[in-house]
Formats: sequence, C-alpha cells, structure tokens
Amino acid sequence: MVNIKLPRKPKDVTKCLSNVSKFLSSEWDYTLNILTPGDISYGSTFKVWWVCSICNHNWQTSVNNRFL
Repeated sequence: MVNIKLPRKPKDVTKCLSNVSKFLSSEWDYTLNILTPGDISYGSTFKVWWVCSICNHNWQTSVNNRFL
C-alpha cells in the first residue's frame, strides 16, 4: 500500500480551486485524481493530474504551477 499525504481541504471555500478558476477546474483529470478541485487550494504545491482541453494529453504538475 502506498502512503500518500493528502493536502488539507481549504477552510475558506473562496480559496478552493473550483471557486477560483473555472478553466483549471475544466482541465482537472477526474479519472486519475482522488481529489476534486473543491478539495484543494489554488496555491497548493500538491501534484495532481491535468488533461489538455485541446488534445486530451495528460500530465502531472502542482496546482500552484498552473495557477501562477
């Protein structure tokens, strides 16, 4: 079993990625991630999977790399 430390859910819902960026939420890979955009802050350094809205390419990078 793999031990993964998950990020804490944001206490303030205005900091959730789903509330801050509809575009990034649309490129969230729901099949490869165990979290949702509502579970993570827009400034998180946690690496998640993304899917390109143009070519459907999947890649992994942190949320703050996409947001900044």
